[in-house]
Amino acid sequence: MIEIETYDLDYKIDNKNYKGYVAHPQEAEALNTILIASAWDGRSELSCKHAVKLAQQGYTCFVLDVYGNGRVGKNPEENESLMKPLVQNREELLKRLKGGYEKAIQLKQVNVDKVVALGFCFGGLCVLDMARAGLNLKGVVSFHGLYSKPNETNTEINSKVLILHGYKDPLIGVMSGTSTQQQVVLIQEELSLRNCDWQFISYGDGYHAFTNPNANDMNSGTVYDALISKRSWDATHLFLTDCFG
Repeated sequence: MIEIETYDLDYKIDNKNYKGYVAHPQEAEALNTILIASAWDGRSELSCKHAVKLAQQGYTCFVLDVYGNGRVGKNPEENESLMKPLVQNREELLKRLKGGYEKAIQLKQVNVDKVVALGFCFGGLCVLDMARAGLNLKGVVSFHGLYSKPNETNTEINSKVLILHGYKDPLIGVMSGTSTQQQVVLIQEELSLRNCDWQFISYGDGYHAFTNPNANDMNSGTVYDALISKRSWDATHLFLTDCFG
């Protein structure tokens, strides 16, 4: 097994402290790189586990921090209070995402021209916004993410996009104030309008958070599904091969 080095990485945006998490093979330099945008709970243990697992496959990984100081919410109410201001202020969210991206690409273990971003739930919205903003990303993957546009700009999206969607996910519609199916149509229309190379996979039995083993609340529509999680990761690995060549 590949020996992995992991550590927290402090950085500042507008004089506020942020704490990313880095995982990469020991003594590595300029590897294909994966940025990870976490769910609404912040830079969680699960995100860091994803980073370690991917690093063991030979990638440099950097878990972004958008709440500051590596903060992690303790319950759904706190998670929502952390996420909501950024969903409502996409310029501020993008500033924090760019700040993390710019810190990550300074690492010697990062190949700046071979970077892909993965996002989960709220993080799915984050990586779509990174692609929309034209960051130098080969591709982005949204796992059970949110789709709403931050603005009306329709410049081309040069990053490849893979969206992994749970057909029974109710939260996409709830968070946008519309229906989930309307959001699905709108994101596909937007990506097509912006000449994006995009893929959209809908899992028929999938709910929100289908990759998260701790998701078990049918009432809220957040339900882990081991088979769908495996299928989504299989699709992601094919996508990474496509992006990195």
